[in-house]
Amino acid sequence: TRRAVHRRIADTFAGQPLGKRKLDELAWQLARAQEWQRLADLLAEPAFFQALWDANDLEVKTCWVEIEAGSPLRMVSVYQRVIQGDTKDMAWRVYDLLFNMGHFDEALTIQQRLTEHFRASGNIAYLSALDQQASVLTARGQLDEAMALLKQEERICRQPSPLHRWLGTFNHHLPRTLIGQANVLRVRGQLDEAMALLEEAERIC
Repeated sequence: TRRAVHRRIADTFAGQPLGKRKLDELAWQLARAQEWQRLADLLAEPAFFQALWDANDLEVKTCWVEIEAGSPLRMVSVYQRVIQGDTKDMAWRVYDLLFNMGHFDEALTIQQRLTEHFRASGNIAYLSALDQQASVLTARGQLDEAMALLKQEERICRQPSPLHRWLGTFNHHLPRTLIGQANVLRVRGQLDEAMALLEEAERIC
């Protein structure tokens, strides 16, 4: 049968080192073979997941749509260790996947954990995590909470702090948080205020 053929081809690629051909073929062959558990397990492997996401994030999303349509497997369950903070290797990309697939609660949990981790270590990625938290909250309609985080990010960018040793001479975080605030204001209908922030962000860039 066609499924058996795809399964045999998948078996061939499964034994190969991670590379372009394996990324191009393995997940697709497993999907065509309807080997949903094997495909979910593959997408839970950090090295393969991260490489495929960077090469073609649309394929990862498509695979998960097919997995969830064809089986009881759910991405929220498969990535539970990442959501709970047991591993940070895949955290940013799993966050992107969950956010783009509408799993806002789980995406927010990842960013909250990353924010605390980076804040405690003084890592500049703290600002990115604040920004991503705000994106989730905005998507959920929690505009006041989103604006509070964006304002916090703005204060860090504008005032001297230990984080500034990471910022260098070009601080791209400030225009980004101003754009985020403008988006919140746009959703609120405060278009003049939103435009003013966008103009400020453009001047900084």
